[in-house]
Amino acid sequence: MKKLFRYASLLAAAAMLAISCGEGEGNIDQPEPDKPTPEKPGPEEPVTGTLTLEIDKQIIQSNGADAAVLVVKLDGKPVTEEVIFHNSRNNDAVIEVEDFRFKTSEAGEYGLWAEYMALISNEVKITAVASEVPDTPEDPQPSNTSFVRRVLLTQFTGTECGWCPVMKAGLKDALSDEDIAAKVIKADAHNFSAQDPAYIGGFYTPADGYPTVILDWTLSFGHQKTTANTSKVAKQLINERYDAEEAYAGIAVNSKYADGVITLKAVVKAAQTGTYRVGAWLLEDGLKGQQADYSGLLEDWMHNLDDCLRIADSKASSSNFCGHSLGQIKAGETAERMFIMNMKKSWVPENCELVVFVSRETDKSYSVTNAVKCPIDGIVQFEYK
Repeated sequence: MKKLFRYASLLAAAAMLAISCGEGEGNIDQPEPDKPTPEKPGPEEPVTGTLTLEIDKQIIQSNGADAAVLVVKLDGKPVTEEVIFHNSRNNDAVIEVEDFRFKTSEAGEYGLWAEYMALISNEVKITAVASEVPDTPEDPQPSNTSFVRRVLLTQFTGTECGWCPVMKAGLKDALSDEDIAAKVIKADAHNFSAQDPAYIGGFYTPADGYPTVILDWTLSFGHQKTTANTSKVAKQLINERYDAEEAYAGIAVNSKYADGVITLKAVVKAAQTGTYRVGAWLLEDGLKGQQADYSGLLEDWMHNLDDCLRIADSKASSSNFCGHSLGQIKAGETAERMFIMNMKKSWVPENCELVVFVSRETDKSYSVTNAVKCPIDGIVQFEYK
């Protein structure tokens, strides 16, 4: 009987356990199936390649509307997002450029470069000017790179320079030869004495004293005691310098004058790939000054001062007036620079003209390879042979 009761008790306990397990089924944590452990993202592959920055124009008006279009490329393919622009003229500060169009209301020079995914582009220069920007002169022969060449002749002189009449007389005789005159553009730098009515301060001082003539900032000579000898040497060296090289570049100019301000755009076109500089000078004719004389060669015409250098916007250093850097220009391509000149009220606009020249790098120095004259309000196109 006890055995039967124990057996019944076991069955009842088993039944109660089954009921208990069934009622609490939803409250018991069931083991979840194993889930894969998510992988941590690895570092992104660095972007590599060559980043370049191009612009459609180098000169804009600082009116907040005129714009230079910026084109960023990675290995030749356009990049249109996540580009950051910097201005090297302001400690490489980040600048806002909307829709890749650079505008500004502040006149000045800007050195822009682009940053993309830790890559850095080349730098481009944009000049913003307050005045109207002269258009680029039309190129009558875009595929031509054979330019007419002229030598830049700079005479360092002064009304109080006693030996300068010898040089003046010799140059006048040399340039009376039409063949010689056609090869030369002449400018007179009156920086012998501040009492000179055509005095220009802060300009280069010739190492050999006064008078001195420098051709293309390369060859120089002084007076040869007589008019005949000075003329002979001048012709010889002008021909020597002219024949030393072809014109490595040509120059086109568009200049506008208003209210005493000259706004000048100079365009340099390379005949050969090279590193170039460009300079612009303002000359004035029709001045008067009493010329000193130690030579006995003084003539009345020497008191008339023409080709007087008023502004020399070409200073690279205290001893280098070969022009402002344009960087490397490939053969057949062009580079531009804007010049702004403020004339003094005493200068006569009708008597003024411009000289624009281009120099090229040779053995870590520069020599002028071409020069042109231009009205202060006018256009000069590339002159081809």
